[in-house]
Amino acid sequence: MPCLNGGTCNRVANNFTCSCSPGFIGSKCDKDLCASMPCLNGGTCNRVTKNFTCSCSPGFIGSKCEKERYYDVGNGCAVHVNKVASQVKSFKDAKMKCNSLQAGLAIVKSKQSQIILNQHHQHWMNTDPLWLGGKQSNSSWRWLDGSNIVGAPVSMLHDGCLSTTINGSWFVEICTRRIGYACEKLVDGGKLCSPYKCR
Repeated sequence: MPCLNGGTCNRVANNFTCSCSPGFIGSKCDKDLCASMPCLNGGTCNRVTKNFTCSCSPGFIGSKCEKERYYDVGNGCAVHVNKVASQVKSFKDAKMKCNSLQAGLAIVKSKQSQIILNQHHQHWMNTDPLWLGGKQSNSSWRWLDGSNIVGAPVSMLHDGCLSTTINGSWFVEICTRRIGYACEKLVDGGKLCSPYKCR
């Protein structure tokens, strides 16, 4: 059988052509369009006729899942949640990643913000926590914008970092732990907050 990967051989005079299965191309159907793993950020490649499509992880959009997806949390702010296993980060690295996206680690100052964050956290099919933009120094808890954190968890650590679970509880983590993160930034036309002061 000269046609590979489930391709159908068609006789043409003294030769043949191959009708390829979805997602395969080439004269003998020997090229798998998904083999190069074209879908980014944990996306899944789906073979379709002479092409492929990507099913993106919850925090990403685009034809190849190349863009961060932000969800409106009100007051002109939006949040992006990333829990792709290969992209988990320490608190410091998560903060730097958010900054590279012209955003900051999420600062949760209202019940509504926490509810919306929880909804998008639950889109991911794991219960691992996410970094928030809160840090402890000695016994004082502050958001990265410098304001006090109301209702921070009690901690035996002197320099812990704040995370949230899928049910919205806040926990203290060792800042070097590698977990997912939530970035927050202004959406188009937002004027009520800065990228580091979304409420």
